[in-house]
Amino acid sequence: MHSARRTSSKAFVAAAFLLLGTFVMPSAPQAQSRIWDDCQGLGSISADEAINACTNLIRGNGETTENRAIAYYNRAIHYDRIKDPDSAIRDYDESLRLNPRYASAYYNRGNIYRNKKDHSKAISDYDQALRFNPQHANAYNNRGNSHKDLGNLQQAISDYSSAIRIKPDHSDAWYNRGLTYLDQNNKERAIADFREAIRVNPGDEDARNELRRLGVTP
Repeated sequence: MHSARRTSSKAFVAAAFLLLGTFVMPSAPQAQSRIWDDCQGLGSISADEAINACTNLIRGNGETTENRAIAYYNRAIHYDRIKDPDSAIRDYDESLRLNPRYASAYYNRGNIYRNKKDHSKAISDYDQALRFNPQHANAYNNRGNSHKDLGNLQQAISDYSSAIRIKPDHSDAWYNRGLTYLDQNNKERAIADFREAIRVNPGDEDARNELRRLGVTP
């Protein structure tokens, strides 16, 4: 079976609460605003300094429940980036306890579970991410990858197709669907998808290599 390509799109969030796609920015004194910048990792601060800033926000008494959820979310990203996935999962757990509708937290935690090869938990988290953000193309793509790894090829194709419907220039989804068609011995559709991956992303060397391997000129 061909290995799929994962889309990872982690985003740090400022002191705000995401509600139906709208950021609501709280007023804060300048010092508090600076610590939020540090929690996002802005500037040249180290990951440890960013983690400490988020920890101070979490432990402080001046933040709303929504903003504490964001601080946990940001700290989780920093933990993930320094290769501490277990601490990242614990922080995503806390973020979601405080804000159970946090689609991005479900998505990021799902990516960690997928890296751990725990596809059942990954799929569950992608399901939740899509429940709260049905237009999350990357969640469809990555859920498709987990289904593909489990051998659920038709479900994987369905997820990649949903990602493409939402974001037609999603080169990873085109490429991954092409690989899945190859797993089904559907060479014609695989070639078409690899060509589309290159059309939307001319620098996609993975797709070009697959075409060459199939004896087709990219």
